[in-house]
Amino acid sequence: MLSYSWEDEACPWCGSKGNCVSHGSYMRSMADFTYGKAVYGEICVLRLCCTSCGHTHAILPDVIIPYSVYGLFFILRVLAEYFLPLYTVEKLCARFGISVSMLYRCCEPGVGNDAVGA
Repeated sequence: MLSYSWEDEACPWCGSKGNCVSHGSYMRSMADFTYGKAVYGEICVLRLCCTSCGHTHAILPDVIIPYSVYGLFFILRVLAEYFLPLYTVEKLCARFGISVSMLYRCCEPGVGNDAVGA
């Protein structure tokens, strides 16, 4: 995010170009899978405000799933290990620190943001 330039960004609400200004940031929890372990941490998310319409927007990195604590690579790893079947459902859930219901929500076809939510 250090190289992100929002000055020419179009507002997703009103479409005006070049009117987004920095509006602070917030910390967001995220689950990832690194070096064979589930890792939980925080990332800083940039907020912008459109001076044309007044709406604010969060600029999420591409590895973040909106409205979810689980990162993209975390979900992909869970799915890969589920469909390979390397572990039983119980062991897989313990390995990733998730519930059985969360595992099955990840595996549903056409999973939307609400199904992957925290």
